[in-house]
Amino acid sequence: MYLKRFSWFVIVLLCAGNLFPVPDALAEEKFAIKDIQVKGLERISIGTVFNYLPIKVGDRISKEDVSGAIRSLFKTGFFKDVKVSINASVLVVTLVERPSIAEVKVSGGNKISDEDLEKSIRGAGIAVGRTFDQSLFERVEQEIKAQYFNLGFYSVKIESRIESAGGNKIKVIIKIAEGKPARITDINVIGNTAVSDKVLLSLFTQKTTRTKGLFGKKDQYSQQQLRGDIEILQNYYLDRGYLDYVLKSQNISISPDRESIYITLSINEGVQYRVGKVGTQGRLLLEQKKIDSLITLKEGKIFSRKEVSSIVDSINNLYGENGYANARVSAIPKTDAQTRKVNFNFLIDPGKRVYVRKIIITGNNISKDKVIRRELLQLEGSWYSLKKIRNSQRRLQRLGYFEDVQIKATPVAGSVDLVDINVSVMEASTGSISLGGGYSDENGVFVNVSYNERNAFGSGNDVVVSYDNSQATTVYDASYTNPYYTKSGISRQMELHSRTNDATQTKTGGYITQTDGFGFNYGIPINEDRKIGIGFGFEKIALTTDINSAQVAQDFVSLNGSENNLLSATLSWSQDTLNDYRFPSSGVLYRVSAEGGIPGGDLTYVKSSIDTSVYFPFGEKSTLRVRGKVGLASPYGDTPDVPFFKNFFAGGASSVRGFRARSLGPRDVGVNTDAIGGTKLFNANMEYFFPFPGQKEQDSSMRLSLFLDAGMVYASSEALDVSKLRYSAGLAFTWFTPAFPLALSLAYPLNSQSGDELEAFQFSIGIPIR
Repeated sequence: MYLKRFSWFVIVLLCAGNLFPVPDALAEEKFAIKDIQVKGLERISIGTVFNYLPIKVGDRISKEDVSGAIRSLFKTGFFKDVKVSINASVLVVTLVERPSIAEVKVSGGNKISDEDLEKSIRGAGIAVGRTFDQSLFERVEQEIKAQYFNLGFYSVKIESRIESAGGNKIKVIIKIAEGKPARITDINVIGNTAVSDKVLLSLFTQKTTRTKGLFGKKDQYSQQQLRGDIEILQNYYLDRGYLDYVLKSQNISISPDRESIYITLSINEGVQYRVGKVGTQGRLLLEQKKIDSLITLKEGKIFSRKEVSSIVDSINNLYGENGYANARVSAIPKTDAQTRKVNFNFLIDPGKRVYVRKIIITGNNISKDKVIRRELLQLEGSWYSLKKIRNSQRRLQRLGYFEDVQIKATPVAGSVDLVDINVSVMEASTGSISLGGGYSDENGVFVNVSYNERNAFGSGNDVVVSYDNSQATTVYDASYTNPYYTKSGISRQMELHSRTNDATQTKTGGYITQTDGFGFNYGIPINEDRKIGIGFGFEKIALTTDINSAQVAQDFVSLNGSENNLLSATLSWSQDTLNDYRFPSSGVLYRVSAEGGIPGGDLTYVKSSIDTSVYFPFGEKSTLRVRGKVGLASPYGDTPDVPFFKNFFAGGASSVRGFRARSLGPRDVGVNTDAIGGTKLFNANMEYFFPFPGQKEQDSSMRLSLFLDAGMVYASSEALDVSKLRYSAGLAFTWFTPAFPLALSLAYPLNSQSGDELEAFQFSIGIPIR
């Protein structure tokens, strides 16, 4: 009886063992691996598989080890199917590779640059040569959509698919349907009482479809622009005393067709505060008067956060100029809600005075270190001066030797009062050897051979040797300029020239002059921005005339003979605060000069002029230049008249564009009516410079401009009559090519008169207009 019951118990237990396995520790069976075989590989090397396979020959493995091996190979992303089996102690790995990407083709994306699109696609894991995974499609679509959403294209659609490229390779096709950008239908500000809706909405750079004006993209919605507009709104209130201003909420809603945007901003203006007591605290070290002169906040004045920030910057700069590079200035406010006043203490911690250990110069592959060091006002061993650093950078940029100049201070490790100054330059092309020809609006067809090096052999010296031959002129010219003839910064220029000018070819008098001479010019610095120029020269002038020559030329020969020796002197005073040699955006260029024949020569006269250019920055990339020039020439001594070939001229690319070069003003009274120039000059110009469309941000070699010119020359017997001025307006293009500066202009004369010689298109080569 009991034996029968026990037998049934054993049977049940055995059945249960089949239905419910015993623990792995009891049931696990180990296999010794004598070899590993890999099947199915096409592109991926067997070494790569063994690198990821956690099983090696000689290992004893279990079923769990096999499962782990399968998981490891799947995790690589290289395979879409992995099978592992054991056959007579041989581990057989059978693989099916995922296809690789042979080509990625994108179409329809115009609003986002190819570079940004490629960056998004690569960021999502899709690139030529990579293994393709279907799940990446969703990711790449989201990446591209995010970029379009930032630009306001909410109806954008992305279609992705693959095509076979053979050999287990595929093409990834991404098609973008950009759709229409979402336009702002309404902007609404809620909660404002002190400031009108009209004023607040005028602050927004984004406009509604109703108010976008002539420039049609201002109503296109952009998340980034909205963030900027919200910040502008906040600054507006904080700069007008509303310290408690807060943006409570912003609601952006979009229409069902995803093409209309509605913006609602809820704000709390708070109350307006005025300035209370203002003081300073801390370890001042500098004179109290100097600090107080920078604090423009006065009691009772409406509080402005912008003004407070400006004061903090000014005090920081003051300490920086005196060697305290690590000075910290904080504006500590204390508001009184009852009186609606805010008291301020400017807390000053100058830190330790910082000294310059050494100056490190990099990037100068051509220019010698001394050429750069002599322009640096900051010296090794002296205390750090922010003002000297900035002026040093400006001096280097004005040389024209470098495309970019960066000067940065780096703390010396382990020291709180020492810095190294790193001067990094990117050298520009400063020299050229050219053989060429072309057409000039002043001299017609020309041939030019020249060598011009403004930084000869990296020395900072200027060497020019040239030969010019045109239908009007033949010029041999050579000059050598040493900007540091003396250690104190006095410059010297030596110049030789031989010029033949056939005025019959330029319609300016019908005579020929042959001039041979030499000269010396010295530049003496007065201070950082001002310089005096002194020069002396000698010229032998031979004049050839005939009965068809201008009457002024025939009269000159009658009075002075056909050959004259001219002993000349020049004196000038100049101020140059421009921030860049090629394309200044701020500063003043001011020059007063006088030249003339002095006793000892055959001709005595004085020719003087004042020339001023002022540059005003407009934003980060645009500049307005206002320029004016006046000139006066008169004889003295035994010379009855100013030599006519020393007259002022007007008209042309460097004067009044749209009128033929040197064509304005008095004309000859003899057998021809060619322009002969005048002894009085007035020239004015207003020009707005802006980047060339599509120009890369780092490219500073070209610019466009809109201009308005005015000018005229007058005879000695005439008064300077403003009603006789000629005006023109137009578009100009300036390009610093690798070989020479090139200026083109297209001008429209605004008040041309009968007899004026017009020339709409003009250009000049080799002379940058500054």
